Amino acid sequence: LISGVAAAVVCLGGAAQAGTPYPMKMKCAVGGENFTHTATGSYSTWGQRPDGKPYGSWEFPMPLPVCPGNGLVMYRDFTTPELKLLPGLLASDTYKSLAADASYYRAAWLQRWLKGEGDPLWLVLQASWQVDDDPFRKALYQREFAQGAEAEPANRGDARWLGIQVPASNARRELGEFDAAKAD
Repeated sequence: LISGVAAAVVCLGGAAQAGTPYPMKMKCAVGGENFTHTATGSYSTWGQRPDGKPYGSWEFPMPLPVCPGNGLVMYRDFTTPELKLLPGLLASDTYKSLAADASYYRAAWLQRWLKGEGDPLWLVLQASWQVDDDPFRKALYQREFAQGAEAEPANRGDARWLGIQVPASNARRELGEFDAAKAD
């Protein structure tokens, strides 16, 4: 038993060292501002919480690059038509009002407007991970995620639909909505 515990400590100690941060030079997709984002060259994971957040040697969810000047969350590459829409979205009162929200939550807001590749529901779930230390915001994001998952048409043959059911039930559980969690 002692040697098993020692081996686990050594493994976890080594894994904690596996994140490899490096400064990544970036250029904002809107406005062209240059900035530096801290990225990682590698990381390890060793399981996950019931809400899907990985345990690992890096920060999860992975930090998203955010343009310092205009607040654009560069969560993916944008198409040419999207690049034409983004300045208006960034200048909107609604986007500006989200400045204190998690970067993944702002990315979800952008994704809903852009309607391109990406899943705003998955981004909201990850936003809830970002605010583990803010119970008020975490509850808001979890509720939005759970309601969004419930609004999805049931399709037991769809991997995406199946993949959001467990974290949605967990969100309801964490919110204390046990009857809703059992029904999910």
